[in-house]
Amino acid sequence: VIGFENKSLYRGKDFTQLFRKGIPEYLNKECDDVTVSHLDAGRSVEGFQQLPMLENGQVDNYALAIIGRQLGLNAVITGSLDDIGILDELRGMIWKDTHHLIQILVSIEVFDTESGSKILDESFSRKVEIEELDYELMRSEGKMILPDLNETLTDLLGEIGESICWAIEDQAWNGFVITVEDDTLTLSAGSAVGLASGDEFDVYDTSRVLKGVSGQQYFVRGQKIGEIKITEVEANTARAVIVTNRGIKPGSSIRVK
Repeated sequence: VIGFENKSLYRGKDFTQLFRKGIPEYLNKECDDVTVSHLDAGRSVEGFQQLPMLENGQVDNYALAIIGRQLGLNAVITGSLDDIGILDELRGMIWKDTHHLIQILVSIEVFDTESGSKILDESFSRKVEIEELDYELMRSEGKMILPDLNETLTDLLGEIGESICWAIEDQAWNGFVITVEDDTLTLSAGSAVGLASGDEFDVYDTSRVLKGVSGQQYFVRGQKIGEIKITEVEANTARAVIVTNRGIKPGSSIRVK
């Protein structure tokens, strides 16, 4: 989870940090077979503290996929707090009363690192009713005064986490070849995701790239190009020997046979 941005005019609370922390906590607790990694210093990649961006302002999905592969990630989650604003709603069957609410709008994007494509692009919203006195104070002073939002934000994080979980669980697990030295490979995943010595994998070509109309580039998984067998594992990397080889190279993807 990286690059959460606060696009709203409200700066009174670190909402970005709340989502960066809350989403991984939800997924690690509630989403089966999904582990959200923390980018510690031992696995960091230079420049990954911020999202790579294209000149048109969009996320550079191609560069993001390459970085994610090097880190052994299957998906990268990002998003933004788009707005916190005041709404007036008329409620009632016969006599209409005006109710004042604060609306929170959040956008979430999830990128698959094998293809670089989005597997989730969704907006979420929550409304919190506020008292008339708070409303008048905000209008007169021209600044946002938020009530206790803990319960509301917890519900919102739950809805966001559930959608992300569904999107990621639909994707087959895959790892990536980092280096090739003679008949030995280094892989981007290890025991932390369940890899063990003796495991065998099919290797696929992912060197073909398609270009989109807005400057985006996407990897296309091609044919099977080999088979490998793991010989050594560490927490986040593994070593493997080549069993069959028809063009295995760094960047090739691996999947369970």
